[in-house]
Amino acid sequence: MSREAARSLSDELRQTIVRLLSEGLEDRAIARRLGMSERTCQRHIAEIVRVVGARSRFQAGYLLSAVPLSGAAAASEADAS
Repeated sequence: MSREAARSLSDELRQTIVRLLSEGLEDRAIARRLGMSERTCQRHIAEIVRVVGARSRFQAGYLLSAVPLSGAAAASEADAS
C-alpha cells in the first residue's frame, strides 16, 4: 500500500469516527461498528482531539462542527512542517 493510499484510508477512518461521535455513539459502539478494539478507537479519538487542538472531546466536537477534519488535519500538517 502506498503512503498516499494509507493516508487516505486513515483520513477516511477519522472522518467516520467523527461522524459516529457526532451521532452520539460511545467509544465501545464505534469500535464494534468499525471492527477494532475499544482502546484502538480511543487512541484514534485522542489523535483527533489533538489534531484539532482541543482540550476535551466536547471542545473537539465544537471545533469540528466549525472546521471539517480534513481542513484541520491539513492545517496541523502545515504547522508540523
